[in-house]
Amino acid sequence: PTIQIVILIHPYNKAQFLPHCLGSIELQKYTKNRIRIKFITERIFYEESNDPLYREPEDIDAILDERIQLNEQIIRMLKRWSRENVDNYNDIELSIINTRLPMDSINSLNYWNKDHYGRLIDYKNYELYQSFLIWADWLIFMDADVILTNPMVFHDLTVSDKVVIAPMLKSFNTYSNFWAGMDDTGYYIRSDDYLPILERKKRGTFSVPMVHSFLFINLRKTASRLLTFDPLEVQQLIDIQQTNSWKIPYDDIIAFAKSATLNGIDLYVDNSEIWGWIPLPIVEDKYSHEQTRQTLIDLELESLIEGPSFPVTPSLEQFVE
Repeated sequence: PTIQIVILIHPYNKAQFLPHCLGSIELQKYTKNRIRIKFITERIFYEESNDPLYREPEDIDAILDERIQLNEQIIRMLKRWSRENVDNYNDIELSIINTRLPMDSINSLNYWNKDHYGRLIDYKNYELYQSFLIWADWLIFMDADVILTNPMVFHDLTVSDKVVIAPMLKSFNTYSNFWAGMDDTGYYIRSDDYLPILERKKRGTFSVPMVHSFLFINLRKTASRLLTFDPLEVQQLIDIQQTNSWKIPYDDIIAFAKSATLNGIDLYVDNSEIWGWIPLPIVEDKYSHEQTRQTLIDLELESLIEGPSFPVTPSLEQFVE
């Protein structure tokens, strides 16, 4: 089957993980000329905040300098990897979007404001619809901090007959890329099914209400055309289908999960093998380059207990600290 991979890269906080994420793609035992890759990232420009109540932190210059340098590094890495690997794959496309951010966006709530978050949703929906037009068989949405240690992920997951399936990723503590429980309004709830799947006491493929960060969409299934990341589209569907309608959170992964549920599409997670790893989510206003570096080291130490070390693409070895 042909695969379209879409990776949306945060403009600065995934720099440490990118050489390993791209090494994960190279690791896969899958015919490379059947794979197309689309990278989407931002070149950020900071400007004065319009918020009269905003007070700059004392170390604002150091924070901005670090983030701009990391942003430039991510763009350099993507350009280099694309240039050195373009002949190996069916196609590699790099989209760099110029984005102006107010100074107060160093806080996560301001960075992910509704306008900025809305653009992210638009990018994901566009790539979903575009993948139908290029006649891809499978679409993979992959976060830039996903690291695969199993070379058979692409091969084994694309033989599935599911509409949406995700390989379960390991992490620290009880975090992973799926939920086993979700309430009617789209929020996480605890479930007795979660730990047995996470700890692989039960192995196989399981229906779950939410998968995120690394998921496979089977575009050969006509039901896949009903999926969306847009909360506004999902809200319309809720209002039509349900007498006592409720407001869906403005969140792309919740919207995707709910669009599946409302259209009778099951989401699945597969834990039959140890596929790969993912760190805990990065909190924007607590981001630290050094802390992220330590997180990566700790995550790889965890992985070595289970199996091989993290792959690194030769194109970006010089960026590995």
